Amino acid sequence: MISAEQLTISNKAKTMVAELSDLQGAQQWGFLMSTLMVRSPKTGQIAIFAHSVTERDADNDVTGWVYQSAALPGWRLIIIND
Repeated sequence: MISAEQLTISNKAKTMVAELSDLQGAQQWGFLMSTLMVRSPKTGQIAIFAHSVTERDADNDVTGWVYQSAALPGWRLIIIND
């Protein structure tokens, strides 16, 4: 589970962004999961995000993953592969 405190949040752009290396325990994952949970430290509520896109560069290296949540329409969770 990811705490919203670990994310850079833009209400205007409806995005939550984190670098993979900044996520607690990410090095133990070995890969990104098909779903991620984000917990609000203010309310304790949890939003479930489903993987929607794997972003790649010209060399076909993974640069990031994009997730979306049915509970938060229009919002994207972006994990940057640093």
